[in-house]
Amino acid sequence: MRLAYLEEGMLTEAEAELEQMLSQFPDSGQVLYLLASVKVERGLLPAARELLLKIAPNNQQFVDSRLFLATIMIEEGNREGALDMLTKARSQSPSFPQLVLAEASILEESQRYEEARRLYLGSLKSFPDVAEIRFRLGFVEDKLGNKQACIKAMSQALDLDPNHAEALNYLAYTWAERGENLNEALAMALKADQLKPENGYIVDTLAWIYYAMGDLNKALPLLERAVKLSNQDPVILEHLGDALAGLGRNAEASKVYAMAVAKGHEDPEAVNAKLQKISQQNGREN
Repeated sequence: MRLAYLEEGMLTEAEAELEQMLSQFPDSGQVLYLLASVKVERGLLPAARELLLKIAPNNQQFVDSRLFLATIMIEEGNREGALDMLTKARSQSPSFPQLVLAEASILEESQRYEEARRLYLGSLKSFPDVAEIRFRLGFVEDKLGNKQACIKAMSQALDLDPNHAEALNYLAYTWAERGENLNEALAMALKADQLKPENGYIVDTLAWIYYAMGDLNKALPLLERAVKLSNQDPVILEHLGDALAGLGRNAEASKVYAMAVAKGHEDPEAVNAKLQKISQQNGREN
């Protein structure tokens, strides 16, 4: 369906054209979806929501409409309503893993990791071959402190999709953090970097593996690059500080650690402890 007004960004005219089409084809999922999109562009979220709710489960646009509707409801501050709507949509159209992933992602964003875990585990029977579900399961297992379950799920995701860059990166970083399987982790991180170049978090993982291997001179330039690519992510800043401190560049390390805290590091006490350690070292030297 090509709409000249819509393609040219003339929203008022496109809305009028779609309203006219809807009067002729009131059950058209495509028209309802496009009109809802225009309403959203114009800031008319309640009207968009009503249009999307009219798209029936047997319609080709049903799944997309529910994913779009969830976004609108969250923007309206109705997170619980979005969850309820997606649960109902899954029961109406159970063959689409996108609905599982959308519902679980809301739970994850609310840090309701145990609920997300139950949802992923419950969906494995219906979607045993969906790598993204295994990957997300691994993520929530990690958040719950279940490291072995995390590693298992990530490995299963890679069995299903060897080119899943996020799973490669996550498992490689997990090995680096544990100081285990570093050669395998390095191969994974290099592959992830090839699949998604210029990704600061993957570059950080690659650097952190070299750090774990004791090759700080190789890790340092990668960490400097990762900080830029990630817009100064506080954990990556901490990693950069660790490499600088390991190379004896304590003054630079202190500045970077302070930046990590200022940027909202998730564990400021741990970073401040590293700052204090450097300060004590400097005191002894003086």
